[in-house]
Amino acid sequence: MRLADGAFPERMRLDLQAAAVHLARGKAIRVRDGAGSTLQVLAGSVWVTEENSPRDVVLKPGQCWQLARSGLAIIEAFSDASISLLDSRSANEQRQRR
Repeated sequence: MRLADGAFPERMRLDLQAAAVHLARGKAIRVRDGAGSTLQVLAGSVWVTEENSPRDVVLKPGQCWQLARSGLAIIEAFSDASISLLDSRSANEQRQRR
């Protein structure tokens, strides 16, 4: 999975298995080819849109969303927010532990 913060001209690779990403209000990150990855909102609220999907979602603290499509997904903070994003393999491992 590749993440890119719109403020950076280059793409960066992050392993977000146990990391939280903090987004200031109005800031967004782009997720490329994240199908199967699970987004969890830890604080604040975020808007999620996926390429070629007619459905956008708004998530609040404690809510999760599984990205369903390859291509580009955008996650934008409606308020200052903290999120975690598990790639599909890590998300499956966590589900099996429950």
